[in-house]
Amino acid sequence: MNKSDLISKLATETSLPSSKAKEVVDAFVKAVGEGLATSGKVSLAGFGNFTKVVRPARTGRNPKTGEPIQIAEKVSVKFKAASQMNEMLK
Repeated sequence: MNKSDLISKLATETSLPSSKAKEVVDAFVKAVGEGLATSGKVSLAGFGNFTKVVRPARTGRNPKTGEPIQIAEKVSVKFKAASQMNEMLK
């Protein structure tokens, strides 16, 4: 399922026009991003937890030359599904 599929599904399930469903999805994504930026964690009961993860800078190796290179620090998002979500997958 991609974003447009999700928007269509929400529009069908809630009887909202597709434009409003798109606004809802965009607002959700923005709210989760802002929550992660400010507190580092967003918890949605029954759905799961989004957590901001910082991977520290490290030394890697260029596979072509074998030369050591510096890999910069990276911030990413980790998601852990709630047990209720995992039950839906069975």
